[in-house]
Amino acid sequence: MGHKILSCCIFMLALFLVVIAFKNTQAQSSTNYQVTKSVINQGGGMGESAHYQALDAIGQPADNGEMSSPNYSCSPGFLAGSIAMSSMHLELGRGWNMISFNVAPLDPNVEVVMSPILDQLVLMKNGGGQTFIPQYGINTIGEIRLHEGYQVYLNDNAPLMITGEAVPPDMPIELPTGWSLISYLPKIPIVAEEALESIIAHLVIAKNNAGQAFIPQYGINQIGEMLPGQGYQVYLNDAAILFYPAWGGAKLAATAGKTKAKSANAEKGLQPAHFRFTARTGENATVVLPAALEPQYPAIHRGNGFAMETGDEIGVFSSKGTCCGAVVWQQRNTALTIWGDDVRSDSLDGCRSGESVYLRVWHKRENLEYRVQLSIQKDHPAVYQANGFSVATQFTIEPLTGATDIAAAIPADFRLLQNYPNPFNPETTIEYHLPRPAEVILTIYDLNGHQVRQLVHTAKSAGYHSAHWNGRNDADQLVASGIYFYRIELHEKAADTPPMVDVKKMILMK
Repeated sequence: MGHKILSCCIFMLALFLVVIAFKNTQAQSSTNYQVTKSVINQGGGMGESAHYQALDAIGQPADNGEMSSPNYSCSPGFLAGSIAMSSMHLELGRGWNMISFNVAPLDPNVEVVMSPILDQLVLMKNGGGQTFIPQYGINTIGEIRLHEGYQVYLNDNAPLMITGEAVPPDMPIELPTGWSLISYLPKIPIVAEEALESIIAHLVIAKNNAGQAFIPQYGINQIGEMLPGQGYQVYLNDAAILFYPAWGGAKLAATAGKTKAKSANAEKGLQPAHFRFTARTGENATVVLPAALEPQYPAIHRGNGFAMETGDEIGVFSSKGTCCGAVVWQQRNTALTIWGDDVRSDSLDGCRSGESVYLRVWHKRENLEYRVQLSIQKDHPAVYQANGFSVATQFTIEPLTGATDIAAAIPADFRLLQNYPNPFNPETTIEYHLPRPAEVILTIYDLNGHQVRQLVHTAKSAGYHSAHWNGRNDADQLVASGIYFYRIELHEKAADTPPMVDVKKMILMK
């Protein structure tokens, strides 16, 4: 009997020691990481810096640091039953956004997930062309899928909060050959080279909502760090499986410094100042300009030609003279984004499918523009196509003067043309010519002088431009038949230059 009691006591003691050891192990390994105040602007503006803090099992700070992450925030995880819950907050901008989710919503139905912003949501679509259009009760997307990214068009800025089950950052994502619109699952920013390391052997290009590209073959990284809450378009030359780094959701304090150091090698975000264009139109194409082409200015003012200099700009234009994109030259491989026309806007703000394009170069130091003779690789059409990707094989800079076809690229005088068709029902086009860059205000008025619709209020480069009117007022209501006036006002940079104004009449006839 005594032996049995002793054996029982030994067994209970051993069990007690096992339980204590298990709890100690849990306490040592259960570090809860939270990210607060990180911001990512899907609409394009720069966000504020974010502060992150790692907390150990008893809630004491483990490490601190600073990182950049535009208009996204992730709340601390919590437990609901046996499921780890998390939430994310997105600040979406007016116009086109490219988003993704790194938490599994409690109800994945897209109508439920997007319900907080239904008043602002015009259109949502995935990479397969399925759509959610709440105004018309259309939902071919069905449920949110964590491996997909989404393009979202809003009529106004709006915040979106999603709560759901925490998702492992290294959840496998199967990608086919060709284009995919993917999600970004990690909870922290990770430099593109490292985030996409698992598919880098097959990756041709990755790009974000701002048209910035990561092209590993040419050592181009305009993206820098990939960001939580944002979606990305990727093109693969063969099918592959994407695994984001497992530490993207856990080892925040230990790896943030590593990621920041690596992202320091990403390209500095120099923005064009001379060529003005509309970005984030919902679609674009990319042309790689290799540094090996060594672009040279022609020998006009000097005995010999001279190389393009850091800070010079390259602009791309549609056949109608609309600037559709620009990039700052930095004497290395460069990706030039060509923006397509946004069909949801009334103005022509990009290239149309199948439209030919041409390039111009601005030499910053001498403030001179030149034309470019551009050739691209064989079997690639020299016209705009959404998601087109090509590489330049020739880049020859020529003077704008002395050739009639190039002289036509910049008008000699300011001119407002008669709209066409006229009379019209309900759409018409208004063209105007700018001999120099200027801020343009183009407005439609009724017979009583009341403003009906402002079509343009932005800076435009020298060239041929056009705007479209769909017969609606500023409240997006169809207007009545009758006589209307359109007025253009130009403000040039020089402070002592008075604005140029012109007015013409048109007739809406239903």
